[in-house]
Amino acid sequence: MSTYENAADLEFFNDCLDTLIKDLLYNDLGVTDYRWDQNSESKLQKSAWVASLLASSDDEEHQSKALSFAILAYIEKRGTDDEEMYERYLYIVLSRIGNLQTFNTVRREQADVSFEERLISSLDSALGFELSSDLQQHELGDGTVLSSFQKDILNALQAGKDIAISGPTSSGKSFILRKYIQSELKSEDGFEAIYVVPTRALIAEVSEKLSSLNDDIDGEQEIEVRTGAYFEEESEDLETDLNSFLVVTPERCLRLIDEDTRARIEPDLIFFDEIQNVQDGQRGVLFEDIIQLLSESWPETQIVAAGPYLEEPQDTLSNLTNREVVQIKTAFTPVLQMKAIIRFKRAKNQSRSIRMVDVVLYSPSGDKLEFTIAEPDDLTYTTVNNSKTRALTTIIDEYGQNSQNLVYASKTNLAEDRADAIANNRNREITSARIDDLTEFLKNTIHEDYPLIDHLQKGVAFHHGRVPKIAREEIEDLYRSKVGLDTIVCTSTLLEGVNLPAEKIFLTSAYRGDNELSELDFQNLVGRVGRVDSRLYGSIYCVEAEDDEWVDEKLDSDTEESVNPATSQATDNPNKLITALGSNDLRQLKDASTRYTSILLRSRYLKSDYDVDKYLSNKGLSDSDISSAKDELDRTLEDIEIPEKLLRRNPTVDPVEQNTLYRLVMKNPERWVIGENTAEYSYDKLMRITQQLNQVFKFTKDDEYGIDPSNRETKHGALEPIVVVANQWLRGETYKSMIDSRQANVEDEGLSKCIRTILDLVNDDVRFILVKYYGMLVDMLEETDYEMGKWASNFDQMLEMGSMNFGELRLMSKGVDRSVALQLGIPPNVDDVEEFLENRRGKIPKFFARHLESQGVL
Repeated sequence: MSTYENAADLEFFNDCLDTLIKDLLYNDLGVTDYRWDQNSESKLQKSAWVASLLASSDDEEHQSKALSFAILAYIEKRGTDDEEMYERYLYIVLSRIGNLQTFNTVRREQADVSFEERLISSLDSALGFELSSDLQQHELGDGTVLSSFQKDILNALQAGKDIAISGPTSSGKSFILRKYIQSELKSEDGFEAIYVVPTRALIAEVSEKLSSLNDDIDGEQEIEVRTGAYFEEESEDLETDLNSFLVVTPERCLRLIDEDTRARIEPDLIFFDEIQNVQDGQRGVLFEDIIQLLSESWPETQIVAAGPYLEEPQDTLSNLTNREVVQIKTAFTPVLQMKAIIRFKRAKNQSRSIRMVDVVLYSPSGDKLEFTIAEPDDLTYTTVNNSKTRALTTIIDEYGQNSQNLVYASKTNLAEDRADAIANNRNREITSARIDDLTEFLKNTIHEDYPLIDHLQKGVAFHHGRVPKIAREEIEDLYRSKVGLDTIVCTSTLLEGVNLPAEKIFLTSAYRGDNELSELDFQNLVGRVGRVDSRLYGSIYCVEAEDDEWVDEKLDSDTEESVNPATSQATDNPNKLITALGSNDLRQLKDASTRYTSILLRSRYLKSDYDVDKYLSNKGLSDSDISSAKDELDRTLEDIEIPEKLLRRNPTVDPVEQNTLYRLVMKNPERWVIGENTAEYSYDKLMRITQQLNQVFKFTKDDEYGIDPSNRETKHGALEPIVVVANQWLRGETYKSMIDSRQANVEDEGLSKCIRTILDLVNDDVRFILVKYYGMLVDMLEETDYEMGKWASNFDQMLEMGSMNFGELRLMSKGVDRSVALQLGIPPNVDDVEEFLENRRGKIPKFFARHLESQGVL
């Protein structure tokens, strides 16, 4: 064994860690009735020597132990006469492990910017030189201190290399990317980038942070941030934007398949966030296709991809792009994460007069510490076992006071129910002008009785993809700023990169919807607590009932995960895939990976410049299997007439079905035109053409035509309600108007369910499913002899964004929330919407103005 391994295994050192972490848990939960032997000062000092040695090891496990001890010892001594000594010690350990940026948290607490100078000058020459050298190595010209991980990423970015990055949620991947972009913005040649994020919910956060870079550059170099690949016809529009960014989901990237659209941007950098999502069924197949498309379209552009806890991200990105890729990875978390199980016991297993709760605490020593604490009043095994929602109200009240809390819920309705229960358990009201502004906005935009309004006034919120964009943004900012809001109940939107710097997270299950979270997703979820820019540690509390134990294996798992793309999942079973390729109706396939890989292969087989043999060979198929697959492709695609360029734009829709629509459109295009302007458009036309599309693609149920697909695409089970909402959305009606309309026409549906239904219809069925098929239709109509005007050519864009006003559409493409854009009174044909708003800035409500400023519009 090496010296480091021997040091890491020293019994007194690990005992010291166990005592420190146990002390921290008791203080964190506010438990006072505990007694055990404390660490002596000599034991602490000996352990400090061991940790300082481990900090110099190259092994991340040793570094993690050193960091844990330094943070725990500093927290233990904070407020005592020894605080400054342990503060200095923390700095030394952080310096040696290359994680000085974590010290920013201490520096902010102390408001002491000259600490380094005083510390370094007070030490002996050798140690002072070591610390000074470490600081110089990791400090940027503006005073920003990076971790070694971040410094490696920055060096690779500056060298122009294609990079695959793996690091935990709190490792600062996105931060260093923005720092690099910030430095590149000073170039006279300008800087353009495409930033691909997994969901629409994340577009807002990324675009806001990129827009904020405008604060540090002059007007001529200001950044143009777009949230869709939609460009105005006038070529001079983009020539004035030296610095432009496209922040898009993989679905919105489909516009970039068009050569004319691609010609409007020359990216210096393409960034793919959460690359592990190539594993996920339909979206994974699309994501893989987009990665390959963009890397092939701009072969000289730098490609960067990132994700958490990935085993070999280099192989993943290299296989997808056929490029030489460098790998930068760490499993090291720059803050301490305290993980604990709180397990409630049956009455028959209570051995004392005072009811107790079992605690399993995961110590940095590597041991699991098992002990008991007093059971909270009004909370028993029965409650925890029967009603997690009721249990959480008491748990937050007992263990979540005076902290920023997250509560995880597996479903949207559970998130709302739990937020409701926690809020109703409070008898206080928050006084905050910003919360008042937000609640007033929600009353006018959603409904005066929207439950979120009452929750906010008690310091609680729910957060999921169906909360309007501007409200989510404001909730996140209120939470970060600690302005009245201390508890957020959230769904898996938290997995998608949304940055909420929580101090504690409480979980009662490890599911997303009805599916169990993978180990990778679980680690990504709990990694949201203890952010490097806000606090030295975060607490993860998993609540369970005896005999219903769900979390032990997931907390034990810290292994990295290899990424297995959805296409590889399909090609791993060649017989099943070959059978699917011969199917006349791929919609009957329940396995999403096989279904959408089959669609992708059909599309690629029809491309003149694509080698399907090579692709399947690289996936590991034998020559015999490749020959069989091609035979099925030849047979099913022999009658395809649709032009190749149209197939390229819709890689997730079966070419056989696309060909059916193409023939119908070419035969009689007028039958498929919805109008040339707002006056020609009507609900009846929208209904008729949507029914025609559904007869081809069978994406939802339509009783009128006897269509009832076994694997429908839409979330809602019938076509008419979808079209009703699509019409309202397209005409620019507010959510409130749509909700009022549904309440008036649908009986026996409560308000909360009505709101969720409308938001689901808009975000899933209209903005995703209908937009996909109307985008395809618009592309086909442009291939006919029918002359398409600007209005008709942009119909899919109008349907996605929810307006027929091109000024409002421009604002929305820059990241402005639809609800705000609709209420700004933009004239229908205003030439310069930014100038129009700037001229009437004083008349814009402060709440709206703050949002417009955050998006770089004002």
